[in-house]
Amino acid sequence: MTSPIPCGRFAPSPTGLLHPGSLLAAFGSWLLARHHGGSTSSMRSRHRPP
Repeated sequence: MTSPIPCGRFAPSPTGLLHPGSLLAAFGSWLLARHHGGSTSSMRSRHRPP
């Protein structure tokens, strides 16, 4: 049985600018996925803030 390939995911809030805490979480997710030979994806919302 093989282990699943780890995949990090980052989903920023569509309501405003990038928050430093969100950026730190995205960086941590990327580092963890990279360490285990996986990848990272960024989720984008299709609607724009008012």
